[in-house]
Amino acid sequence: MKKSILFFIILFLIIFVIASCNNREAFLLTTKNKLSSDEIPFASDLKNTDNGKLTVEPNISTDINISDDVTTSGSELPSTVITEIVVPVTTDKLPNTEKVVTTEPKVITSKETTPVVTSSKTPDIITSVGGLHECDKVDSTYFDDAVFIGDSVTLKLKYYETSKNVLGKCEFLTAGSFGTREALKPVSSDSTHPVYNGKKMLLEDSVKATGKHRVYIMLGMNDIAIAGIDKSVKNMEKVVDSILAKTPDALIYIQSMTPRTHKTDNPNNHLCNKNIGLYNKGLLELCEQRGWYFVDVASVMFDSKYGLKEEYCSDKDGMGIHFTESGCKAWVDYLYTHAYDPSWDN
Repeated sequence: MKKSILFFIILFLIIFVIASCNNREAFLLTTKNKLSSDEIPFASDLKNTDNGKLTVEPNISTDINISDDVTTSGSELPSTVITEIVVPVTTDKLPNTEKVVTTEPKVITSKETTPVVTSSKTPDIITSVGGLHECDKVDSTYFDDAVFIGDSVTLKLKYYETSKNVLGKCEFLTAGSFGTREALKPVSSDSTHPVYNGKKMLLEDSVKATGKHRVYIMLGMNDIAIAGIDKSVKNMEKVVDSILAKTPDALIYIQSMTPRTHKTDNPNNHLCNKNIGLYNKGLLELCEQRGWYFVDVASVMFDSKYGLKEEYCSDKDGMGIHFTESGCKAWVDYLYTHAYDPSWDN
């Protein structure tokens, strides 16, 4: 009896062991053919290896479109789960699949953004600073009481006026190489002070001698390259104060310095259009502080390359700063439509 019971116990154990082995083989076979979603790496975690296990191509798109229902993995993944991202890989030892996801996919992001690049950049040249607004064209008699002070640029305007007689009965006090530095020096045989009625004299004396009260000044071409911008603006103020000291009822109209042609403009030269613009800006601020009038004639002289229009320039192969008759006409036209007199406010 005891032997029979022992026989059945041993037989039962043998059958149990055999059944357990069969179940384990089936489990391993299923696991080999199907990875769980928690064991599949995400694309951004895959790296190149030296043993040829996996290679991921660069420049993977960050535009990911993943549905909310991600429940499985492997080659049977529904096509609606991922519509855009497919990570190209070589799969020597990877399960046979081209799409790699996880149940909680990572989002490829970047804190850096591509800088905005514009198609063109405006040069750092001031082409207009403001001043007197446009007005109805005045009559030529407006300039009967005007005197124009300047260097060789204004000297060309003098020649134009002499031949065309377009600025009423105005007077000119001009000289080549003249500037505010020279104006503040004593008169001498070597100085460049303008001559009036055959006599070289200080500006304050020559302005008083003309008897004019609209004082138009354009100076700076012979100043900013030597004295600098700020010093030249201060020198302009000193010159005007000296004029007002002897003609206290004078109306001061400071004209903006006109530019050089694009071909002759050199940013490494102190006398360049960038510095001319900054000088004009300083003159405008001076006029605003002192109650003088700023006439921005330079604003109508620029071409598309931010230089003096070549048709306005008589020495485009030289200094690139002096005027033709067409340039003088544009200058005069601007003066006629940017005028002012305090009496107009009454």
